[in-house]
Amino acid sequence: MRNLFGDIECFATARAKAKKLRLPLKARASVFAALGDETRLSVLAKLANGEAQPISRLTGGTKLTRQAGTKHLRVLEGAGVVRCARVGRESQFALRARLQAVG
Repeated sequence: MRNLFGDIECFATARAKAKKLRLPLKARASVFAALGDETRLSVLAKLANGEAQPISRLTGGTKLTRQAGTKHLRVLEGAGVVRCARVGRESQFALRARLQAVG
């Protein structure tokens, strides 16, 4: 195999580079999987104003229970789409400013 400079790379080096590229792809796949659910998209729409909100406000006015809302938010958090912070006894969720690759 030839690298960008036209030099021949050993197979092990090329394989190691390919392995490094796969990890971010897996992390990106988790983001798309998290966004592939209608319920999670509706929760994200409520977070779109940029303000951190508790689960009770995010699930208010819907048929979604707090437990189900928490589960969906944890999936989004695991994908690096939202962040969670404890404020007193409540968990407040907000969109991340930048998506982070989680491996």
